[in-house]
Amino acid sequence: MRREADPGVGRTRSPVVVIGAGVVGCSTAYHLARMGATGVLVVEKEKFVGSGSTALNAGGIRATFSTDINIALSVEAIRMFERMEEELGCPIEYHQAGYLWLARSAAQWDGLRSRAPRQRAAGVEVELLQPSEVAERFPFVRTEDLSGAALGVRDGYADPHMVAQGYWRRARELGVRFELDTLVLGIESEGGRVKSVRTSNGTIECEVVVDCAGPFARQVAALAGIDLPAHPVRRCLWVTHPFDRIPGLIPLTIDMDTGFYCRKESGAIMMGLANEAEPSSFNTQVDWEFFEHVIECAVHRVPLVAEAGIHKAWAGLYSVTPDRHMVLGRVPGLEGFLVAAGFSGHGFMHSPIVGKLTAEAVLHGAPRTLDCSPLAITRFQQGELIHEENVI
Repeated sequence: MRREADPGVGRTRSPVVVIGAGVVGCSTAYHLARMGATGVLVVEKEKFVGSGSTALNAGGIRATFSTDINIALSVEAIRMFERMEEELGCPIEYHQAGYLWLARSAAQWDGLRSRAPRQRAAGVEVELLQPSEVAERFPFVRTEDLSGAALGVRDGYADPHMVAQGYWRRARELGVRFELDTLVLGIESEGGRVKSVRTSNGTIECEVVVDCAGPFARQVAALAGIDLPAHPVRRCLWVTHPFDRIPGLIPLTIDMDTGFYCRKESGAIMMGLANEAEPSSFNTQVDWEFFEHVIECAVHRVPLVAEAGIHKAWAGLYSVTPDRHMVLGRVPGLEGFLVAAGFSGHGFMHSPIVGKLTAEAVLHGAPRTLDCSPLAITRFQQGELIHEENVI
């Protein structure tokens, strides 16, 4: 049972309050402290760091996107992941096994080929493969109905929980405080500026609030009177028993025709597929009825999966925006309120660079490493939405 607000609890002060201790909130707090910010406080409603959507996602990391901003974010994030174990002093189980995009139709294959030059110009290593090359290099894939494939060479996957824990530990060492099991009840402002955050443990006076609340970011923003168009949507993952018929690491493999994807996970196969008919909700029960469709798609593209039994499954939440791009930066009309949310399934993979960019926005008024203006919340009112082709 959650604690209710105690009217006897006094007021405290922290210049910067980050709401949400998932991987994005922990990355933001770490980068703020690393850049010299003091008095940073992270407030989290759960009892443990990274125990929400962070711990429930597939851990994919890729730069094989179609929009310039997503590609740029990923290029920077991958560089950061590549040196993260040394920087944070902990393992993150990072495997650059690749992302393999399988195109069945001629239109899908044309799309992969047309996007490759843009990706390569930004520094992304992409190989275009004929079906025969896919069959030779990745014999677990059924290829007779494919038109072609694209392989993101430096793409891959890591352990989201380990990354969040690494940021948490380093942030604490740098002076960041964390208040867990603490519910945000209100965000108060005065004269168009953030004034305080009211929580179940008391009120925190502050100058800056950063909304990193993942699938709950819309509700947090509403406490400040802000309409954030990011809605929670359930996504399920299934993991087989240990399975050696597909040995070693494999790319995170996506069947573009159905949306089915899979990768290796501790000697087993992890698989998922987005249910496009899924309504917005906070439902985190596994959809076993939909799994019948998932396994049909799985066996069609990776036939050996038919020999593997399912060991476990879970459901997490995406926070999805209308154009499936994040909202990043300051919110006009309320000085001191920033958003880093609405990642639409890309939060973990972009968390290193998002934390850095958000810290820059807090300390310098705007991100400096990249031009993030396409991700401003104002794009929804101005009709400047961005369309991403490579979404799973």
